[in-house]
Amino acid sequence: MTIFVRACAGLLLAGALVTSASAQTKWDMPTPYPDGNFHTKNVARFAADVAKATNGSLTIAIHSAGSLIKHAEIKRSVRQGTTPIGEMLESLAANEAPVYGVDSIPFLATGYDASKKLYAAQKPYLEKQLASEGLILLYSVAWPPQGIYAKREIKSVEDLKGLKFRTYNAMIGRIAALVGAIPTQIEVPDLPTAFATGRVDVMITSASTGVDTKSQDYLTHYIDTQAWLPRDIVFVNKEAFDKLKPADQKAVKDAAAAAEERGWKMSIEEMTIKTKALKDAGIIVLAPTPELFAALYRELHRLAERQLRAGAGGLTLGATTLLHEAYLHLSQRAVTFPDRSRFFAYAARAMRGLIVDYVRERRALKRGGAFHLTSSDTEAEQVAQIADLDPLSAALDALAVADPPLAELVELKFFCGFDFTEIASMRGVSARTVQRHWDKARLFLRHSLGDR
Repeated sequence: MTIFVRACAGLLLAGALVTSASAQTKWDMPTPYPDGNFHTKNVARFAADVAKATNGSLTIAIHSAGSLIKHAEIKRSVRQGTTPIGEMLESLAANEAPVYGVDSIPFLATGYDASKKLYAAQKPYLEKQLASEGLILLYSVAWPPQGIYAKREIKSVEDLKGLKFRTYNAMIGRIAALVGAIPTQIEVPDLPTAFATGRVDVMITSASTGVDTKSQDYLTHYIDTQAWLPRDIVFVNKEAFDKLKPADQKAVKDAAAAAEERGWKMSIEEMTIKTKALKDAGIIVLAPTPELFAALYRELHRLAERQLRAGAGGLTLGATTLLHEAYLHLSQRAVTFPDRSRFFAYAARAMRGLIVDYVRERRALKRGGAFHLTSSDTEAEQVAQIADLDPLSAALDALAVADPPLAELVELKFFCGFDFTEIASMRGVSARTVQRHWDKARLFLRHSLGDR
């Protein structure tokens, strides 16, 4: 009898262990960066939050630095269900669908505020694309702004010609080709070896990557162009997610929301800390020369021309397209830019002329209608009737005589679509001060335009 009871007890215990094990789910998560990278640290905290919120019923094992799946294969492995969850650089998939490359369009969003707005506008389309592939977006976090690393100072585009240019997405490959460099695909863990062996000569990446890969061992200069802020995305296989209990699904989403908010803050801190670390390590950190900045815009304009041609038959002009058109307009007149803020001021003035010329041409071809200017700081379109632009331009000319900074403010906001925070950053003042100046400019223009 005792033997029988013990046997039954053993079977019951074994059954309990099996039931407990079946109630637990373990996800293996490949990530592309080393443990010390801020993205990996954020993922680790996300995984810890999930384990805590689910009381251990769902655990996520982090496999960093491409140790489980190489970066370029992570998205496919999650889509196929080989791994249930993963992290990748969003623009790495730009060849698969254009929406994946929006975050890496040069100079479209050069600061954190602008990058967040771009993400908010892009997110529904990004989620739709991922859903079509059986994937769910959990969160996305930006890298610090991108700059140029080289073994010597890069003063102009001519200095880049013939160099082996490290690429990590399709857009950088196109940029490399445009400036006459040789595009070379290299993943982050391979950078030190690639530079040491001469496989690559120059790269565009963040201060974070430069520090993580000890760039001081193989490079000497960092040109802080702040060209764009690429983003990483963390995503999950929908079938794997649907198998979770509703409470665990909620825990994953809540932890993802917290990771996204935390990650953006970490990125901002990272930019400051790692740029200083580059200097401390002996890297020469420079602002781009006016010649380099201007030349980059000339080359990047050629990329924007495709978008312009694609939408040439419409009545809507995007602020970014206008920005590139304005640059071409100014560069043909040998205008130089002492800094970024003066470039935007000049560009805004040129944009006004381009818009007025554009709508005059439209008026000559077709009477009536409206000109639509898409602003970067609002989801709505700013609409100005064709008949109103000539008087507005004349009123701005009068304002420029009376108070040049106020006229420049109107051009930056109305014709470029910059918001008060962005203009304040350019001018080194508070957003509240810019708002007061804007109100003053509006009063002047209303008086000048009368009842128009």
